[in-house]
Amino acid sequence: MENKIEKNKRVVHKLLDAMSTGDAPALAGILVKDFINHNPSASNGLEAAQALLAAVGPIETTLYRVIAEGDFVVTHAHFVYTHPMTKQVIDNAAIDIWKVKDGKIVEHWDVLEAVPEKTTSGQDMFSELSE
Repeated sequence: MENKIEKNKRVVHKLLDAMSTGDAPALAGILVKDFINHNPSASNGLEAAQALLAAVGPIETTLYRVIAEGDFVVTHAHFVYTHPMTKQVIDNAAIDIWKVKDGKIVEHWDVLEAVPEKTTSGQDMFSELSE
């Protein structure tokens, strides 16, 4: 039997799948209507999230890590998409925190960072080098 944490992780995986395919209507089964988005460039609500995904379209998504505790799921991912207004390719490393309640995402926070061609340390932004 799947426990609460595994169920919450599955909900977040469904969201990332919808983002990968650009399936804005699928968000209705994943986000609550009054979804709260703490991203300073995004509005609150299911309809705003659907409009944003519809404008952006499919987001190339590579998931590297998922950490979950209680109602929270944290993801470390790589997102690549074309900005709908500027047509600029956006290439971001992301840490997202998703709050899940009763099988739907109710709240979201993120930290995004542009992926550089090279880093000072020589490490990429996704690999795990420590043991």
